[in-house]
Amino acid sequence: MKSEISKVDIICEQIHSACDMHLSGNFVGSLTLGGSADSLSSELVESRGHESMNAWHVKFIRFWNEKAGFSSPSRKIIHKERNWARNSIKHHNKNDDEVMDIDLEFESFIVIKGAIENYQRLGKGRTNEMNVFNERTKEYG
Repeated sequence: MKSEISKVDIICEQIHSACDMHLSGNFVGSLTLGGSADSLSSELVESRGHESMNAWHVKFIRFWNEKAGFSSPSRKIIHKERNWARNSIKHHNKNDDEVMDIDLEFESFIVIKGAIENYQRLGKGRTNEMNVFNERTKEYG
């Protein structure tokens, strides 16, 4: 049966599930679901006229490249590099290797943290599940 659900509630559920998966060692699942929460939350934040973590990341990378005297990469290239891990575990192109070198735990951590930050930029406070995740993963920074 159909029922209404807000996208903010969907994001919250995705983050909670991704946090649980990550903390239980299911890094592929947490990267996939955390990546989905990060993407949806970024789009929702930007649709409300605010800066998402994706937009902040682009500014950050451009700033450091320019400070180091390098040319600034395009937004598309920055997003491709940022999203490499989540896309590599979901898609396969004809010429891609079937084996990849990836730190699943770290990549999962990064997308979940981005999703949590975007969730807060939507005007929502961190939930208990998000606080537990932050506490148990604080060694990453």
